Amino acid sequence: MDKGTAWMLWALSWMGVGGLHRFYLGKPWTGLLYLCTYNLAGIGLLVDAFTLNEQVAWANERMGMPQLDAPQMLPALQEPLRNRLLKAAAARRGSLTLSEAAMDTGADFPDVERELDALMHRGVVTVDNHPDSGTVMYRFPELEPRD
Repeated sequence: MDKGTAWMLWALSWMGVGGLHRFYLGKPWTGLLYLCTYNLAGIGLLVDAFTLNEQVAWANERMGMPQLDAPQMLPALQEPLRNRLLKAAAARRGSLTLSEAAMDTGADFPDVERELDALMHRGVVTVDNHPDSGTVMYRFPELEPRD
């Protein structure tokens, strides 16, 4: 399900074609209710204005669809996080901060931290502090430049 389509159908409800966004999200009973009651006298549309993005996410979850805002990110996100972290570290000369890792991989902070901790326990990553800022640095010794 696409958020843009859901919002467009929601906007059409203000023009008298109520409930289309509900039908689109796989909720035919509430769609029919909205259609027959002028969107629950407008109250339903106001509630949906605050919950529509979550409704789209739930509809996608029910259908087993990925939660992406940018379809072009799909191939990159299908690659395992471990591989994306290794590529990010290689591009940054063998070390990453948590923020850099999350930014470069597109993954959430907790997922990145969990994977970095797993790599650390395997001996692939060491943890250090940046000498100037004190920021936690995850070092990948095998990916650091060799003299």
